[in-house]
Parts: sequence; structure tokens; C-alpha cells
Amino acid sequence: MSEREFDLIVWGATGFTGRRIAADLAANEEVKAGVTWAIAGRNQAKLEEVLSEIGEPDVPIILADSADQASLDAMVGRAKVIIAAAGPFADFGSGVVAACAKHGTDYVDITGEKLWVRDMIEQHHEAAAASGARIVPTCGFDCIPFDIGVYQIQKLAEQEFGEPSKDVIGRIWKVKLAASGGSMATTVNTVLAARSNPSIIKTLRDPFALSWQANTERPEQPDAQTRRYDPETGRWAIAFPLSATNMAVVHRSNMLMGFPYGADFKYSEMQSVPDEKKAKKSDQRLKFMLGLMAFAPTRALLRKFVLPKPGDGPSDEVIQNNPYEVRFYAKGPEDKTVEMALSSSKDPGYASTPLLVIEAALCLLKDVSKEATPGGLYSPVAAMKDALLTRVQANAEVKFKRL
Repeated sequence: MSEREFDLIVWGATGFTGRRIAADLAANEEVKAGVTWAIAGRNQAKLEEVLSEIGEPDVPIILADSADQASLDAMVGRAKVIIAAAGPFADFGSGVVAACAKHGTDYVDITGEKLWVRDMIEQHHEAAAASGARIVPTCGFDCIPFDIGVYQIQKLAEQEFGEPSKDVIGRIWKVKLAASGGSMATTVNTVLAARSNPSIIKTLRDPFALSWQANTERPEQPDAQTRRYDPETGRWAIAFPLSATNMAVVHRSNMLMGFPYGADFKYSEMQSVPDEKKAKKSDQRLKFMLGLMAFAPTRALLRKFVLPKPGDGPSDEVIQNNPYEVRFYAKGPEDKTVEMALSSSKDPGYASTPLLVIEAALCLLKDVSKEATPGGLYSPVAAMKDALLTRVQANAEVKFKRL
């Protein structure tokens, strides 16, 4: 792919997160040192506005429209790696993945849309394997911190126990999920899909939806939907909206790497809260909001008066003061446990996500050869392993601490 015009192209650069990805690329010292890049979308004026905002008027602009497959093919053929930020991905992302699989172009994105990722695996894995395209969805806060967190604590478990843990739990210790127009549109789409086809709920909750074919025997997993008291933490645990995708990605990594965690590996991921009272309140709040989104009249009111519009998102003040922390517990023999915290001072969705997806793109571009990772549809850890772990710690402001 040495003949490609650009190392990276940011597709969907006019969206709220896409703008922040472009800004972080412009400020990235490694990129300044010799990585060629461009931004892409369907609106010339908005793309020029992005470049003006980030102080990079000379960065090339590529016009491409999700409704025009020929324009997507032309865009993808000019890049070594596509960074996709145009969501909902079920609405705007499929054509770009198809083009990358066809043209052998590597790809990363920021989606957390589990159903869409499953569709992309089924539709494009074989074409990507044939062309050499490494297609790696879920490279933002969905799902790198969780995928890489399990990978890292398994390293600690091997040091402590002499083997990986068969039972890991992840607990979101501190987080506040701010919303943008794109993320809320994705949530509404998922709620509507589940309401129109209740069988989708089973797939959404299936931790093996991305790693096992139907009717294949698989190990029983802990219930991550029902609030519970956690003896491991001394706190209560409640369902976390992103965990269904995170758990599926972790199990896909285990499968694609040849089951280093074990074929009987268990992984439970939930949000940790201090006591039962807060657990009940949080459960009720989540169910109430999902109910409002599922009912057409209240959904219309939410869209008109409450939910952010496409391209909108939280303020810089919110983004700069919204750290997160996830704790992992790897269980071993004789009731021994290894504990680790993964944390960042950055907002998960709109400060950490741009940094994470950029490092994933640079990792494919510079660190991971086609021999090490041939073409196909991957999870982040399965595609990039230690190279991604190193980059995340060095450049994405993510810290690991053994507890």
C-alpha cells in the first residue's frame, strides 16, 4: 500500500467526535513528524469549517457520501487507514467497511453498535481476509479500555498464578457518559430495533454474539443485567449500558487469539455503586429513559427538547472535567485475586475516544505488519495486542495501576 496518497483519512470529520479527532490529529507530534492525512465527508463548507477551527487550512479535503458507493470506493482507495467517525454506523458506516474490505484498506472506528459489528463480520470478513484489509471496529471508549484492561490483568494473573484467570470481572468505578447527537441517535435506533423485533434483545445481551455461531456450546456467563451485591468490591453492581458490546468484544478477542484466557473463560462487566439505595435509583432511571425512548410521543418530545442534535455535544468544560476509572478483578486458585485499575483524566466519549482511535490507527499504520495480523474483521486486542497496549499507555493518557 506504499502507493496510497494518504496514511490516514478521517471519515465523518464534521460530526461532534469527528471534529475532535481532527483536532487531536493536528496536535499530535507523531503525525506532525510525517504522517499524511486528510478529512472526508459530504459537505465542502462544513469540512472547511473544521479545518479553520483546528488551524489546519491546508489539510486536504475529500468529498464522499455514504449514499454514493463510488465516492466511498474512491476515498478508500487513496488511504492506508480509514478512521471512521460518522454514526450511527448502521446508517452511515456499512459502505465504508465494504469499500475497505474490497480495496485492502485498514480501518478503525468508534462504534459501540454490536448488531452492526456482527453484520459487518458476517458480510465482509472473507473479503477483508482476501484483500488484506484489517478492519477493527470499536476502537474508542467502546471498547478499547475494557478489551485492553482484560488483556493486561490476564498478564498480571499469569505472573501471580502461573496461568490466566478463568474468571474476570470488570467494574466501572467512576464514569459519567455525556451525550452527543450521534450517540443519542444510535441509542434511539437500538431501542427501536429491539422494540420492532424482540429477538434482537437476546442478541444484544449475548456475550458471544461476536464470537460463536448459533447453536454452538459455550460456557455459561454471569448475569450482568440484574443488580447485585459484589463480595469482590463490597459494593453494589448494576447494568452498564455499554457492557453488552464490551463483553462481546472481550470474548471475540479470546476466540481470535486462540483462547489464551481459556475456552471456559467467564467475564462479567457492570457499573459499581456504593450501596443498594443508589443501585435501585440508577436501575429505575435507566429503565425510565429507555421507556421514554421506546414510546413514540415521548421520543418525539425528547428529540425536540432534550436530546442533542446531530453535530452537537457536551461543552468543553464538561469534557475537560469528566475522568473515568474501571477496575478489574482476576480470580485465581485458593480464593486469590489480582486487582487492577485502569483510569484516565479524559472524558470517555469525547476526549479519550479520539485519542484511543488515533493510536489504534497509528498502530495499524506503523506497528503491526500484515504478516502479524493478516486481513479480516478483528477486535482491538486481537488485531494489535502488545503494540496497542504500549501506545494506549504512552500516548492516550490511560494509566494502569495494580491495587
